[in-house]
Amino acid sequence: MTRPYFAALDGVDLKTHGFDVSSATGPWESGLVTLQEQAIAERDGAVLTNSIPVSSPRDVVLSGIVIGDDEDDFEAIFLDLKRFLGPRGRRDRTLVFGNLTAQQLTVRFMGISGGPTGPQMVQRKVPLDLHFRALDPYAIDTTDTTLTAAANTPLAIPLGTATCAGVTTITFSASAASVTVTYKTYAGATIGSITLTDAFVTGDVLVIDHQARTITVNGVPHVDLVTGGFFIVFDPSDGDPLLSHWPTIETNHGSVSLVYRRRWE
Repeated sequence: MTRPYFAALDGVDLKTHGFDVSSATGPWESGLVTLQEQAIAERDGAVLTNSIPVSSPRDVVLSGIVIGDDEDDFEAIFLDLKRFLGPRGRRDRTLVFGNLTAQQLTVRFMGISGGPTGPQMVQRKVPLDLHFRALDPYAIDTTDTTLTAAANTPLAIPLGTATCAGVTTITFSASAASVTVTYKTYAGATIGSITLTDAFVTGDVLVIDHQARTITVNGVPHVDLVTGGFFIVFDPSDGDPLLSHWPTIETNHGSVSLVYRRRWE
């Protein structure tokens, strides 16, 4: 029988380390955003509200139990669990929890609360809370979305509920002096583009990582090839998700492959 509630850290079910999840802050709880204010240098004491929303970190608490046969068994299980969780607040981990197996949060383990309430491990079932913090409060898909299209063919980009970026790979079937990747609304209005100029030849493979802002040609870094535009960020508001109308991306040379992971509020 499938467990109705679970938590997996870096793909490992916490049950295998003795922690059985009973409840958690829900995956449906969106992180809050704020409009930060900044001082105006020319006017003493004046502030300006930034129009770009800033997402606050999101706290996740997993509540569950650790079951030990006796005090020694509990201590051994608890030590194994702490070793698996690792140093507090030190490194990013992926967390999948609740009943949503298709999305994950990037979190840092912050600590454990709870534990035995009686002397010398009187009870067998010990309640614990595992605390995590997601510095980026958005969930992302656990698997890539991969789309392909020929040159001059708009490629629709199904998105989640938050902005994301991806990797476009252009494979040239003929020589070209330059190539332009264009991002448009679902209605065909151009929003942005990036142009790269080089003596491209048949078989060249151009990779543009819009998230990391890197460019390679046949595996060699070439960010210097950018002669126009900038790296592209995909925004759900550039389409109409309720009608499954999505923004598009296209290239004027070669065939294009787009790999990305949707992000969710």
